[in-house]
Amino acid sequence: MSLHTGSLLFALGALAAARGAGTAPRVGAPCSAIDSAAVARTEAYFDDLVTSQEPAQTSLRRSLDLSQMAQFATHYVVDSITCQSARRAVAFHLPEPYEQSRLWIYDLGPNGYAVEAPDLAPPGQPRPVFLFDRHWRYESTVEL
Repeated sequence: MSLHTGSLLFALGALAAARGAGTAPRVGAPCSAIDSAAVARTEAYFDDLVTSQEPAQTSLRRSLDLSQMAQFATHYVVDSITCQSARRAVAFHLPEPYEQSRLWIYDLGPNGYAVEAPDLAPPGQPRPVFLFDRHWRYESTVEL
């Protein structure tokens, strides 16, 4: 089992556990920033990751196949076409009942997109963030 597959299976298990505990997610618009503080933290995380010259960040960036950039500002996506593309891309990797989950989509410029799925982790646990290239091909998963 690859690291990518293991991460997806972990996310599925977390979703099943959350649903089994009666904590089914509330449905929101595909790109609604329900928790603006969490969105701001994720934006700052990716800004630092793609611009940092620190050895640990450089190593992580390379392992995720992300390019270093001198300056970059990750931004939260709200346009419906990109939101629907993200939903389809994640749905391709996660079976039902995924469609009821919220997604927060971030544009990482030439590095592609990050799609945060806050409902796929129990409260207080790291949330999966799926990384896709600019053509919505799955690259990897990180947990924040």
